[in-house]
Amino acid sequence: LFSLLTKGYFLKVISSDNNALIFKSSASLVYMTPNLSPIFAGDLLYLHCNDSQDGSTAIWKFNGNKKNQSNTLKIAAASSKDSGIYNCISNGQTSDDFNLKVFEYVPIASLSITTGQPVMRKNAKVLLELTNDDGLEGWWCRVNRGMKTRTIKLKLNNKNPTSFTFETTELKVPETIYWCEKNNTSRSNQVVLRTTDNEVILEMYPFPAIAGEKMTLKCLVWGTKEVTKSVFYKENTNIMSVQGDTYNIPTVNEPGVERYKCKATYRYKDQTVDPHVYDSDVQDVPVHVCPVRAVLSDTMGCSCPSCDRQGSYMYY
Repeated sequence: LFSLLTKGYFLKVISSDNNALIFKSSASLVYMTPNLSPIFAGDLLYLHCNDSQDGSTAIWKFNGNKKNQSNTLKIAAASSKDSGIYNCISNGQTSDDFNLKVFEYVPIASLSITTGQPVMRKNAKVLLELTNDDGLEGWWCRVNRGMKTRTIKLKLNNKNPTSFTFETTELKVPETIYWCEKNNTSRSNQVVLRTTDNEVILEMYPFPAIAGEKMTLKCLVWGTKEVTKSVFYKENTNIMSVQGDTYNIPTVNEPGVERYKCKATYRYKDQTVDPHVYDSDVQDVPVHVCPVRAVLSDTMGCSCPSCDRQGSYMYY
């Protein structure tokens, strides 16, 4: 650590990430993890106030209005409603403005899980696939765990492939965020991987859920498919009991984040004793706003009425 005086402020280097220094001044500092650019609908973000080492609790303001009281502000599923000016107040000092802009459309590239689930056992691994129609030359991926972000180089076999599959490292922490980017201008969506010690896990399909569309919740058990009954809970309230492991929701309500869990009654193969009954972890289920989409007309015309401007077109 070192310090310096400039323009009357006392500054101290508190961290260095990818050769970018984060400075802490006498005023509170707002910084974001993971460090994404640009930010799209559905992204998971954390805004931090100061380094929080003195134990004080920060007060957050959004567009001048008090929003929350905590050292870290979580945005579980970003939308255009989250765009604006953020400030935090700590120890009587107000931070400079932190301007957050969330775009309503999806990234140009897609990152998806090909083997595994969004919730896995500790020390497990999953396979991720990055896809981009214009090729992957010049792309790399990043992995974020808490305050630390690491870069992953892609070992491409062909000159400019449109897809690439890679294996994650062992999942050892509660939450790991993967995404990929190129030249800090183009990027993929995030894939958020979580860990559990439980035998029972709650999964959602599709991931993420989209407001106004259907969603399926599944109560899965490691090591068996013999789930005879599942009970689903929303904010600790029993909302549905089904035979089997699947609960189909015809229409998801407004965008936001709601907390779900499930209880499974299940057996393992050749089990003769009474069935097991266990709960899953409580899981945040983000519901995203419907992203801006292209429209294909009866005459094969491609347009985007909701786009800020018309760009390139590609037919499949």
